[in-house]
Amino acid sequence: MLGCRYRDEFGLNVANAILSNHESVRRPLPYVFRRISAGVAALACGLAAELALGDLSVIRDWGHAPEYARAMTLIANAPDAGDFVVATGVSVSLRDVVEAALATAGLEDRWDLIRLDPALARSGSSYAVRANPSRIGQSLGWKSSDSAVDVIATMVRHDLEVVALSLPSASEAGSP
Repeated sequence: MLGCRYRDEFGLNVANAILSNHESVRRPLPYVFRRISAGVAALACGLAAELALGDLSVIRDWGHAPEYARAMTLIANAPDAGDFVVATGVSVSLRDVVEAALATAGLEDRWDLIRLDPALARSGSSYAVRANPSRIGQSLGWKSSDSAVDVIATMVRHDLEVVALSLPSASEAGSP
């Protein structure tokens, strides 16, 4: 890594942060967690009939972006530079994420609302990913506290609020 080279050759205090997948409500819709959270909110509010997704067997180490931002701040302010992996250390399948999203929206066991579309599956993503954040934990005391299921639940609740605010109220819709 370039940081290692500059640390070694020039004695610079340079750190590397290697981040596993990290999600938040600020992600654009093409990202799978945003696609799931916005899609499930639309399903729950009756604005969509189905949610199309790709391969649900994908297994990744997904974390929460605000936690990862805190980790990067710790790395940047660390007295000794180093190379740090920022991750949860736990892998979760996309199927588990969708299940948690549906449950958060009150749509438990509504797999009939999910349509699998092979065109949405990313090629070359069939391998499982889990990262090891032990060094940042030991060196800087950082540990992820939000699981992938926690993150998707937070995102679905956010999207449900956003959709509810955009729907016309009963009085606006002409209801008595």
